[in-house]
Amino acid sequence: MKSNWSESGINTLFARIILLTLVSLVITIIILFFYQNYNRKQSLMASEKAKLMEMSKKYEGQLEKKITSFTNVIDNFSRFYLATENDSTQSLTRSQIVSLLGGIIERHDNVVGVGTIWEPRAFDSPNSAYTAQLGHDQTGNFVPYWHISNSQKHVLEPYSTYYVEDFYTEARENLTTYIDVVTEFPYNDDIQSVIMISKPLVHKGNFLGVVFAQYPLASFNNFFEEVAADNTVLDATLFSHNGLILKKTGSPELTGKEGSTILNNFQSELENIQNAQANLEESNDRLEARVPVNIPGTDQRWQLRVARSKQTILENAYYDPGALILVIILLVVIAASEFYVLKKLFAPLNELANTAGVLAQGNTDVNQRVIKRGRELEKLSHAFVTLINYLQNLTQFAQEIGKGNYKAEYRKKSDQDDLGSTLIKLRENFEQAQNKEEERKHEDEKRNWINVGLAKFNEILHRRYDNLEELAYNIIKELVDYVDANQGGLFLYQSEEKDESGEEKGESYLELMAAIAYDERKYMKKTVNLGEGLVGTCAVEQKTIYMTDIPEDYIEITSGLGDAPPTNLVLIPLVVKKELYGVVELASFYAIPEYKREFLERLADSMATTLSASQVNERTAKLLEKSKKQAEEMAAQEEEMRQNLEELTATQEDLEKKQTELEAVNRLSDIAFQKAEFNTSAYFTYINDNFAKVMGYEKNELEGKHHHKLLDKTKFEEFDTMWNTILQGNDYHGQMKWIRKSGDFVWNISTYAPVMDKNNEIEKIICMSYDISRVKDLEEKINSIEKQLNDCTGEKQKLENDYQELDNQYKVTLNNLRKENDNLKEELNNFGKNNV
Repeated sequence: MKSNWSESGINTLFARIILLTLVSLVITIIILFFYQNYNRKQSLMASEKAKLMEMSKKYEGQLEKKITSFTNVIDNFSRFYLATENDSTQSLTRSQIVSLLGGIIERHDNVVGVGTIWEPRAFDSPNSAYTAQLGHDQTGNFVPYWHISNSQKHVLEPYSTYYVEDFYTEARENLTTYIDVVTEFPYNDDIQSVIMISKPLVHKGNFLGVVFAQYPLASFNNFFEEVAADNTVLDATLFSHNGLILKKTGSPELTGKEGSTILNNFQSELENIQNAQANLEESNDRLEARVPVNIPGTDQRWQLRVARSKQTILENAYYDPGALILVIILLVVIAASEFYVLKKLFAPLNELANTAGVLAQGNTDVNQRVIKRGRELEKLSHAFVTLINYLQNLTQFAQEIGKGNYKAEYRKKSDQDDLGSTLIKLRENFEQAQNKEEERKHEDEKRNWINVGLAKFNEILHRRYDNLEELAYNIIKELVDYVDANQGGLFLYQSEEKDESGEEKGESYLELMAAIAYDERKYMKKTVNLGEGLVGTCAVEQKTIYMTDIPEDYIEITSGLGDAPPTNLVLIPLVVKKELYGVVELASFYAIPEYKREFLERLADSMATTLSASQVNERTAKLLEKSKKQAEEMAAQEEEMRQNLEELTATQEDLEKKQTELEAVNRLSDIAFQKAEFNTSAYFTYINDNFAKVMGYEKNELEGKHHHKLLDKTKFEEFDTMWNTILQGNDYHGQMKWIRKSGDFVWNISTYAPVMDKNNEIEKIICMSYDISRVKDLEEKINSIEKQLNDCTGEKQKLENDYQELDNQYKVTLNNLRKENDNLKEELNNFGKNNV
């Protein structure tokens, strides 16, 4: 067999192996080059990250040096002033401070404003003596402020709005240097942004005031111009501690703007700025170094962000063309070697492929020689011969099946002969399908008979009849004829009226409404009790009964058709939603097949529904008359209910009014009293705001805690005795001494009352109290005063007694003196008489 190596294209196995090898080599080359390029990029990126961070830290050092030069001005003033204050021989005056500030703004070109804010008692002399003088405001406060006016002149005026500005309030409260940015400062005929640096003046622990200086934000222009000149820098941005954009290369219009104008998640970014550590952020297109800029003398931080373009960095990454050429040469050599080897191998394989092509076209009439070019090809050739014989046997077996010979035999080659097993299974399926088709036709005939019968009887059931007997006769007559029965009867379920609960009040039974035998109507009157005979049993069980092969000596079967012994008997209950309406009984001398019994059971639902509707119509006429009488009674009852409703409405309005008053009383009690609720174990379950306020606790600090928390330990036993009295259903009213959270005492007039549930069990205990601490304090003061008065009364009585005793002594002494005086007068008279 001739090989066709002259064929071209990639549809041959030889070409596909060659192509697969070449594709694999190309993919390998691409992977190697991408891996080499990836390593180059990673190495270059790591190096550039280190350079960017080093460059950013250098810029940060330059910025800190610039800011340090700003703070040095106010630091020098502070040191000079404090050195003067520490020298007891001299002290700076107001005019000297004004001169010092003026000298600062004259000597420093970059200072646009300098000033001090002094406390009212920072100097010996009172401020009121300097009202509206140079460097003082209208109240006399010493607040000198030198600044450059629009005409480039140095102007001195008081700084009067300091008390609401951060540079003063922050320095005063924290006693540290504070730096801020003012975005709207009039300078040089324009509104510019300035940096405000302030430092507190503290001497011997006393805050004396604040010294501050203002620098134009444009002072950083030279620095940012130098950064922008570096073509490796994409952009640089300086943020203040509160997120303001101080400078951004290439965007002067953003100076002084809120950081949210360029930062998406501003709050998160602001925290990053304020707590910044040196770090590096990488996105898809840029590298950004973020370094903190420390402010000397304060814990405030600015942040400098310097970014570079990743595209610019990666421009230096390149491929190695020499390695690519070497790999391509290797690819050509490998492909040529593979082509030669595969060409020798595929010559015999092509011969087998041609034979397989003939088999693939369905032609099994082929001969195959055994190719002896190596063990593998010889084995493959033997397998082809065996395969051809196998296919020829299968073809013959399939042809027999196609002729309809389902008895044809085939012997499988092995247990793994799937194709042979499939053909055998196919033969069996064809045979089964033929049998099922015959069965299906028979089943279709049965279903068609059932459907025609249901349609026919549906028309019979929907006719108009004068009474139930006429309806029953037509049903049973047509049914006996359609089912090919000999006899038939229709029993209707009869019952007395039901009471309100749905239970039947009287006796229930089955009455034969229509009967037919041998095409003749039978006029019979017969009743059957529930559970009596086959009809009664069918009615109670509500299941179809079918009996065949009735013995000839079975003379009397208790059925509605009398004593004739039928050969086959079927009874079908007429039921709708488990409610019985009757029983159909059919008898035949021939077997009643299953599909006819199925028809009877399906028809029973429609028959029961029709009978139910007829019975309902009869009952409706009776109920209509009864409903008229009930309507008259209901009208009288409605008038009575209307009157009752009016009385109920008035009662409800009175209850709502009382409910409103009760709610008002509850609100007033919450306002006027301290209210608390306890469970039976004396644990707080609720307290109002007034109670929590008086005791000095939050609500959640008391709720769930024991009452002992508010009592002195010495009062626990006394309280437990009182509580046991309350648990016995008694109220308690008296004075209580509680302990506040602060530790001091509070006196209350408290009332404890148990609240009972519907089972007369204590549900909770309510406490209403009123603070009488002030009354108690007054009582103690009055008692003290009364005691002092009592003490004074005792001393007064003692003094009166002493006075009385002294008075008595005085009177005695006076009498004695009078007597002595009288004696003296008498002696003098006697002496005169004697001398005469």
